[in-house]
Amino acid sequence: MQSFSVNKPRTITDVLRYEVDPNYTREQESFPGHGGSEEDEAHDIGTVVAKLDATGEVVPLNPGQSDGSQTAYGVLLSKLVTASAAQPCLVLERGPAVVVAETLIWPDGISDGNKETALTALLAKGIKARSD
Repeated sequence: MQSFSVNKPRTITDVLRYEVDPNYTREQESFPGHGGSEEDEAHDIGTVVAKLDATGEVVPLNPGQSDGSQTAYGVLLSKLVTASAAQPCLVLERGPAVVVAETLIWPDGISDGNKETALTALLAKGIKARSD
């Protein structure tokens, strides 16, 4: 007998366990485009994001930078694929809110120290990461 597995698409409830009020905790933000200079890149629900100092756009966390992308700002609640132009996205920006720690998407190679720093920044905004 042949077996198979089904990978269902990730949803907000896979990542977000509690929030006091979506009208308060979530904001629509802008995710920058790459201007056609790069390949399109997918970003899934649960990606830890930062906010660029220069433009105010949200991008995936990048602890090695000094442009604002090194500081955790929130958690992406919408799927998107970077394209040549900026596009809207939904971000969990403040709490009280609880997210599932194991579902957060981190940059490749992030150190435990940088991850802890990011989780501390999110907690300061009222977003608690807890094991499910």
